[in-house]
Amino acid sequence: MHGVIGHQFEDQRVGIRSRHGLAVADPVSTWLHLATTLDHYDLVAAGDYLVRTPHFPVPGDPRPFATIEELAGRTARYGGRGRRNATLALDRVRTGVDSPQETRLRLLMVDDGLPEPLTDVPIHDSAGARIAWVDLYYPGLRLVVEYDGEQHRTNDKQYARDVIRLDSLRDEGEHVLRFGKLSLTGTGLPALTRIRDRMHMLGWPERPAT
Repeated sequence: MHGVIGHQFEDQRVGIRSRHGLAVADPVSTWLHLATTLDHYDLVAAGDYLVRTPHFPVPGDPRPFATIEELAGRTARYGGRGRRNATLALDRVRTGVDSPQETRLRLLMVDDGLPEPLTDVPIHDSAGARIAWVDLYYPGLRLVVEYDGEQHRTNDKQYARDVIRLDSLRDEGEHVLRFGKLSLTGTGLPALTRIRDRMHMLGWPERPAT
């Protein structure tokens, strides 16, 4: 088949699933075997994707493809190539992450010495109504950190919803930082500098972030 690259491996625990009419390895096995080819950030992002449960699933949506417990169980028993990479990545897999760039932003923050933010946090207004789910959050500082994909810029309806959502967050006293793809290139220094400066402005580290 054009565009398909074959791989061979030995793993007696591999399960076979049918996906769009094709026989494929089960999600956890696929993730483990990707540990031989993906770098650390991408492997964490793949794990984040597998364990993501959508807030509003649609009929036929099979997510989550796996749980963190399933990843941990198989990784503990896995003796193939990439086991160390999988073990290191597994420790950083989180639920509630929507995109690889969101994963990258979180990992860049932690690797730069910032405390790890909470992921996929519901924010409520003073009346108790939920006004938003936010990507990354420091509750002690009331600081929201978000990655905006291209759809936030090119989709008019999404853009309009974002404006209302951001206004609602700020009306409730939340501080919001948003970043696009260019801010995360390389070491992500532009984004990290802004985040650190805002955290200091809000009283960190004397004031706990989480």
